[in-house]
Amino acid sequence: MNEVILPRRNSKIFSRETFSKQTNKIITTLVLLLGGMIIILSAVFISMTSATSQKGYELKLLQNQNEDLRVEKEKLKTKLNESQSFSGIEETPKLKEMTAPEAKQYVTSKKQKLK
Repeated sequence: MNEVILPRRNSKIFSRETFSKQTNKIITTLVLLLGGMIIILSAVFISMTSATSQKGYELKLLQNQNEDLRVEKEKLKTKLNESQSFSGIEETPKLKEMTAPEAKQYVTSKKQKLK
């Protein structure tokens, strides 16, 4: 049998570039990489700052609401104390409608009666 020997083809063909072209490619790649990193980090920073400021705003709203509820609680406590006080009871319309007792009887213990 006859064998045909083909010349080997070199699968890796090296293109010869000058050192300045290689340096320019590397610098361009680094600039693009750094630019991309700066853009990504800026977006992350802005989103985190936005989230923090939003939480701060919500916290301030809740603090204001809490303060309003405390003021309302104090008003209700004052109103409750006034309605339960003796002077508040004397001024009620139902008490004014009541008649005064004609004969007053006092309940005392047996010890006090003996004295």
